Amino acid sequence: MTHTDLLTDLSRKLGDPAMDAALLGEGNTSIREGDAEVDALFSEIAAREGRRPSVEALLHVVIYEATGAQVVAHSHPTSVNALLCSQRAELLVEGALFPDQIVVLGATPLLVPYIDPGIRLAREVRGLLRAHIEKHGGAPRVIYLRNHGMFALGANAAEVLGATAMAQKCARALIGAESVGGVKFMPAEEVGRIDSRPDEKYRRALLAGGGK
Repeated sequence: MTHTDLLTDLSRKLGDPAMDAALLGEGNTSIREGDAEVDALFSEIAAREGRRPSVEALLHVVIYEATGAQVVAHSHPTSVNALLCSQRAELLVEGALFPDQIVVLGATPLLVPYIDPGIRLAREVRGLLRAHIEKHGGAPRVIYLRNHGMFALGANAAEVLGATAMAQKCARALIGAESVGGVKFMPAEEVGRIDSRPDEKYRRALLAGGGK
């Protein structure tokens, strides 16, 4: 499968109504190809021919420059955005609810304040990514943008699709937990233990599907 075919397939899957992650051509996808600064290949989720690259193209390049991601998918999942547009957006990054969340999304997602897409947002994310990597020793698997949406970073298309779906599930669980008395996160030491377990790292690889 060529990179163009892969991106078209990924974009269509993210745009499937069942994913509830994109509407009317929202979002964008990319794949690393050589030097990330100049060779990242972009595809609108709508997969329409002749459309110009997204204004967020530079943000994709920043992500490739700062991380080892091979595929990046930006989308606007409804439940995720419900939290990102609320007073409690920090719930998405303050802790973990259950082990599968840690396996798929990692223990340290990143939350970015609202900034209009473009150069200023790309610069802000570059700085936050560098600080995050220095603090945690690695890049986040998910980047949440307040009042906007999310970026999933992965080794392949299967991984970013899984991360997007898991982010939706976590957001729904957080909203539900808040409605019945409040969120209770797992103990931090348990989160760290699960995040670093060899068998869970192996399960991450299995869940990613090994696809390109």
